Amino acid sequence: MSLCLVLIGHSGCGKDTFVDYALSKYNLPSIKYSTVIAEVAQELGIKVDAPTLKIKQQLWGPILRKQYGTISYVKRMAEKVKGKNYIVNGSRAHEEIDLLQQELGKDVVFIGILADFEVRFSRVQNREADFAFKTVEDFKTSEARESESQIDGMLKKCDHTLTNNTSVEAFQKELDELLSKLGVK
Repeated sequence: MSLCLVLIGHSGCGKDTFVDYALSKYNLPSIKYSTVIAEVAQELGIKVDAPTLKIKQQLWGPILRKQYGTISYVKRMAEKVKGKNYIVNGSRAHEEIDLLQQELGKDVVFIGILADFEVRFSRVQNREADFAFKTVEDFKTSEARESESQIDGMLKKCDHTLTNNTSVEAFQKELDELLSKLGVK
């Protein structure tokens, strides 16, 4: 049986930490929704005026959903992960998770990752320029974009929820327990 773990959470919650750890310890590859959205948007020639890649990604998703339908990129995501053990990182819309589940069936497990706002902000301050937020106002503006608006509701629908407010080691311990429970070795 293949297993597709779909990570849902706000910026800075620890999705990339989950991915890095799962790859190094369990050899689980991953793909980001934003990567597939960017591929499709660029193929369709969708231009957005934004100062950073993060903001471009936040603008492309809603445009694709409105103009071409969510299925325009979810089918591509499903093709990339179908039949394999994979992590899908950063789902941002209810329709994405619904369609991915339709495409992949029972092989999909939705994992929510929670972290307090202050913790997340401190983490994103240190990212590379295209993904960093230097002020609280910039971070709040990013979180208020349409692309981020459904995350709280999606977190309520997750099969499993992890909290990542303390150390990396504590989070990794939670990951080990969850992955063991899911039968990942």
